[in-house]
Amino acid sequence: MGRTIHRSVKIEQVLAIYVARSVRFQSDRAKVTVFMEDADIEQRFHLMQKEIEATVSLMRDNKLDVMAAIDSIKIELEVLKMYMERFHPGFADSYPKFREEAIQAIDPEWMGSQLAKSPGGR
Repeated sequence: MGRTIHRSVKIEQVLAIYVARSVRFQSDRAKVTVFMEDADIEQRFHLMQKEIEATVSLMRDNKLDVMAAIDSIKIELEVLKMYMERFHPGFADSYPKFREEAIQAIDPEWMGSQLAKSPGGR
């Protein structure tokens, strides 16, 4: 039979208790590790949320800037058209033709072009 250590406690029993405590300790350590991993994941998720919110804010600001720039260009184009119509007779009549030629030269696929819309335009 097994060796006794103290009174009727056998080495096998001591080893069984040691193994059980060791397994419990490892299990507790695994729980702490899992808890730490969960906390780390939550922190990373929170940081990603903040980063996404900051990116959305920047994109909104950039969109406003682009819209303002487009509006400014539209105004400048209208000023130029008004000038040309006022000081160059015949500009209003020849502008649509020049516009279509420019569209075809720059982007023949553009659907805003009257030549692209008409069946015989190409």
